[in-house]
Amino acid sequence: MTVRISLLSVVLGCLLECLVAGGCSEKERLVRALTKSYLTSVEPESSTIKVSLAIQCSKYDRTTGELSTNAWERYHWTDARLRWEPKDYDGIEFLRLPSDLIWTPDFRLYNSLKATEDRKRTNAVVNSNGEVLWVPPVTYQTLCSNEQTGSGLNCDFIIGLWTYDANTFRLELYNGQSYDLSQYYNSTCPLTVQRGSAAIRTRYYPCCKEPYSTLEVNLRLRSSN
Repeated sequence: MTVRISLLSVVLGCLLECLVAGGCSEKERLVRALTKSYLTSVEPESSTIKVSLAIQCSKYDRTTGELSTNAWERYHWTDARLRWEPKDYDGIEFLRLPSDLIWTPDFRLYNSLKATEDRKRTNAVVNSNGEVLWVPPVTYQTLCSNEQTGSGLNCDFIIGLWTYDANTFRLELYNGQSYDLSQYYNSTCPLTVQRGSAAIRTRYYPCCKEPYSTLEVNLRLRSSN
């Protein structure tokens, strides 16, 4: 009962703001209602995040041994604070929201040569049932081992939450896929993918007593020339 009264208060408050401002659209009213008391620093109660990696193109610098890879990270989770009834907002069933307006998981590429990857400039798609899909494009800078047998490059991508342990969030594969090569630009990329493997792994680190989970992708690449 208290939750319903609180939600009603937010809706009425947003409606009053719209009236004072001279009126606003149903979408504006909905965004105001969802974000008015929302704290981006507080994680949702959902315990599962689905993750996968769509790899588009990789380039290798033989001088530095550095691999540059363009990819799309895919994340899916549920945030009950972002639920609404479409009938109350002219049938709106989903929104595209700037990711800095909502909580997003702090995934990092563990073996990155850079300190950070910029993910915050990408919108998230939020459904009325609270499901969130976030697909930030990234460029990875990593090192690969150059195999002397002529079989090409052996490259790893280790992606995981930075501060949330496996007891807080369980990682699962998005749509059952750990990585996706359907968008790989075989005709224009200097490297082709020979084969790959991936798995979600959970391990302990010397820093912490809690376990941490990662998506670990291994690709074998070789020159397309």
